[in-house]
Amino acid sequence: MLSRVDVTPIDAIRRWSVSLAGALPRGGSLSDISWRRRHRSILYLLWAHVPVIIFYGAAVKGLSFGHSVLEASLVALFSLAASLPNPKKNERSVMATLGLVSCSAILTHMSGGLIEMHFHFFVMVVVVSLYQSWVPFLVALGYVVVHHGLFGWLDPSSVFNHPAALANPWKWAVVHGFFILGESVACLVAWRLNEDALEGERSARGALERANV
Repeated sequence: MLSRVDVTPIDAIRRWSVSLAGALPRGGSLSDISWRRRHRSILYLLWAHVPVIIFYGAAVKGLSFGHSVLEASLVALFSLAASLPNPKKNERSVMATLGLVSCSAILTHMSGGLIEMHFHFFVMVVVVSLYQSWVPFLVALGYVVVHHGLFGWLDPSSVFNHPAALANPWKWAVVHGFFILGESVACLVAWRLNEDALEGERSARGALERANV
């Protein structure tokens, strides 16, 4: 029979899970006004990638104009879907998220797997975290994993440009994923702190309003 101080592995895992869940952001804390402002800024960034991709493909990398336009059209479709009026914020933010990470994948592909172009993924993950919502954030992370793993396996030269990664794309997909995970932790910490600050501000405003009644 276990004493009060005995803790089973299952109990330890349960307590750890509860602590972790309590430390993670809750999501959905942005007001409608704040969400619309952030979404509008993200849309500006997303639409701006359309001419950039065409220019980079046709003028910098020497690809045909038609090929470059075809690549950019995918981003334009996601941009259009994210721009259409829709009361469901998650749907619009997911469309914008898919557009942003598709920009990263397309530019990486056009560059021939240039390692420095992978930095674009890192920037886009930070941009997506501005939504402070789990759905688009997890979509972005899932896209990065699939792109680096699956496409790195099917066509390594479109994702990586150094011999070690070309010979073992899954290994280097894990390496890149490790750094994306590290960045994600930093984003989650900033996100949670922002939620706590917003909650404290709302509580203080509510207390002030009640005191003035």
